[in-house]
Amino acid sequence: MNRRKSLIAALSLPALFAWAEEPHAVPTELAERIGDLAAALADGDAAGFLHQFDKRMPGYQDLGGKVRALVEIAEVTSSVKPFSEEVHGLRHVIQADWTLQITIRGRPPGSAQTAGREYRPGHTEQRSRTVTLTLVKRGRHWRFVDFRPSSLFDPPTLQ
Repeated sequence: MNRRKSLIAALSLPALFAWAEEPHAVPTELAERIGDLAAALADGDAAGFLHQFDKRMPGYQDLGGKVRALVEIAEVTSSVKPFSEEVHGLRHVIQADWTLQITIRGRPPGSAQTAGREYRPGHTEQRSRTVTLTLVKRGRHWRFVDFRPSSLFDPPTLQ
């Protein structure tokens, strides 16, 4: 799936554009960064997802392990509906409703995060969380410096 199709499949675009048209809209550039996260998940690209984050972020290793395990065993699509933003200089704190649809492909051998777990291929799980994403502009690029709760990306429960 190419990146453009992934973005369309991964992100609730009407909600994002409606949000961008509100009087206190988040800059399009930030909405695109959130879309990049959703597209990376849809592409099964854990490295592309994690590349958007500051590696010094508290919980980065934990988040990385969860995302890698999730995309190893499942196809993931997202719907992201931002609903608030606070701006503190170059720091933007965004709250959004994030829904994942997770469809199990099967457990790959040797997966550290999924070792000892059995999953039924084709099983679908949907989960929704209100998340807080914090972005900071570093040079010319925006980086996520916080994402809570990272439990959104926990591997699915045993089936």
